[in-house]
Amino acid sequence: MAFGEVSIDVESRRVRAPSGASNLEPRVFDLLLTLVERPGLTASRGHLIETVWGEVDGSDEALSQAVAKLRRALGDDARAPRFIETVPKLGYRWIFEEPPGSSPPAHRWSLGPAWVAASAALAIAVGGAGGVGAYAWVKAAEPRKFEIRKIRMQRTADGRCLKQVQVIRGEGKPSPAQEAPPRPSSPGCAPPEIPREFVQR
Repeated sequence: MAFGEVSIDVESRRVRAPSGASNLEPRVFDLLLTLVERPGLTASRGHLIETVWGEVDGSDEALSQAVAKLRRALGDDARAPRFIETVPKLGYRWIFEEPPGSSPPAHRWSLGPAWVAASAALAIAVGGAGGVGAYAWVKAAEPRKFEIRKIRMQRTADGRCLKQVQVIRGEGKPSPAQEAPPRPSSPGCAPPEIPREFVQR
């Protein structure tokens, strides 16, 4: 897959940027794929830790270090990001946008940590091209679940502004309607800082 002048080789976990080429550690690369899968949507720190490290091995410090390594490999600047944006007190989101008139990137398989293990087991059991086919079938048979939270502020009869949260759950890829922004907040109510949050399990 490619994002502007940055190219990513899924098989070798190698990132090529104008600043040079880097081989990413497995969990740093899994973090990259997790963010890339849902561009523009915020992934909470808790979700990223659980997805990439698991509940036992993960920590805020491990996530922060992995994000820093990923930014260095991409040539990204946390103060003026082009790829990974920090959402204060919540998490991170992939914000890269293709320049007008350019072709969208050709995405390849995104392998999370659990699927890497499944792929290896299938390759041993089946072998060769058959193993690849079996892996693709398993991936399609068990789509990942997602949850989208849309937040808006609603004015009550007594003049207060209360938060309304719409929760959408599903499997696979969300539809355009599911990914659409929430309805505008009521007049006179300040919009929420984070109007949408994406969580994938």
